[in-house]
Amino acid sequence: MLTFKIITSIFIVVLIIQVLLSFYYGIGLLLIVIPFVIYISFLVYGSAKIKSDFYLNSYSSKQTKQNILALTFDDGPDANNTTTILDILAKYKIQACFFVIGEKVKINPEILKRIDAENHLIGNHSYSHSNYFSLYSSKKMLSELKETEEEVFKITGKKLKLFRPPFGVTNPTIKKAVSQLGYKVIGWNIRSFDTVRKNRTKLMKRLQKQIKPGSIILFHDTCLDIGDYLTEFLNYISYTNYEFSRLDQLLQIDAYE
Repeated sequence: MLTFKIITSIFIVVLIIQVLLSFYYGIGLLLIVIPFVIYISFLVYGSAKIKSDFYLNSYSSKQTKQNILALTFDDGPDANNTTTILDILAKYKIQACFFVIGEKVKINPEILKRIDAENHLIGNHSYSHSNYFSLYSSKKMLSELKETEEEVFKITGKKLKLFRPPFGVTNPTIKKAVSQLGYKVIGWNIRSFDTVRKNRTKLMKRLQKQIKPGSIILFHDTCLDIGDYLTEFLNYISYTNYEFSRLDQLLQIDAYE
């Protein structure tokens, strides 16, 4: 598996070789641009693809032959949509994992309380979900994660152990922060695109094609039509031989300390 450490080591070796070739044989230093561009491409890809495990180890699916799936929801608790999601999950008797934003927990404590009371899991999704979260210092990241921890603990009495980075972006700074807190990083292998796709038929067809044993599926509390999307998806699954398992049970990990 190609990781940040391996790619960086290869790049440094190639760079040294090119400098030596340039010094002894007159090969132009402009050739350094080629491996540099390749190196940057790897860094960008690794940052954007959480399941690549480029910067840190993550759980993005479960290797299994059993027809089991896990549902996850990001960006709540949302005053308009999370209760709708909870009503639907209760109807289908499915337990999910909600990766919550600390700011929203603070203003929607009763919704978080219901999530916990109905035996769904709760994970950390940062305090602000800033577009610039991945550019923060590790100190600021730690502050955000701890703030969310505290808000959740005040309401549920539970200490979080699961973390999903905002937008699924990873880098060495995020690795440093989550390592200090002992978090398990959770990704996904099926993204619903519920917040960007407008055609529900196309969205459903895409989801159906990607289903495979051990999948972790990403939806969002913030999607305006999440009730319709979720109901249609669960109806589809009910006619297959797949079943839902709570994320911690699927991955066989602890969600709380």
